[in-house]
Amino acid sequence: MKRISFFPISLAILVLGLFSLGYSERGIQVQEKRFALVIGNGSYKSSPLRNPTNDAHDMALVLKTLGFEVTHLENAEYRAMERAIRKFGKQLRNRDAGLFYFAGHGVQVNGRNYLIPVDAEIETESDVKFEAVDAGRVLGKME
Repeated sequence: MKRISFFPISLAILVLGLFSLGYSERGIQVQEKRFALVIGNGSYKSSPLRNPTNDAHDMALVLKTLGFEVTHLENAEYRAMERAIRKFGKQLRNRDAGLFYFAGHGVQVNGRNYLIPVDAEIETESDVKFEAVDAGRVLGKME
């Protein structure tokens, strides 16, 4: 049986739409619609992390000052992360820019990257796809 090694990560993914550069064309001011999902997980039962919730809090504040509408989760469980990602994908349909930020534990299994919720119970490699959030899911919502 393989031992699963978790590693702390900070991940930010930014997707810009055609009109998201903030320029005005021919004197017309373009009003951008920006949305961000920010998650900071640190209260893990085993291997707790000190910085992710602080980092996520700081990131959310900065993004708000930059005009982003921000959904901010701290110490999120699996279902809360899945709900927020689903909502994020729906909200991006009407936005010009989207940003996803995650700070917490992550793991890679068979070339796929996973974000670890605080309630994950992972003992073996096969548990990962049922207990963790596939980072590809976020990218899929942002396409």
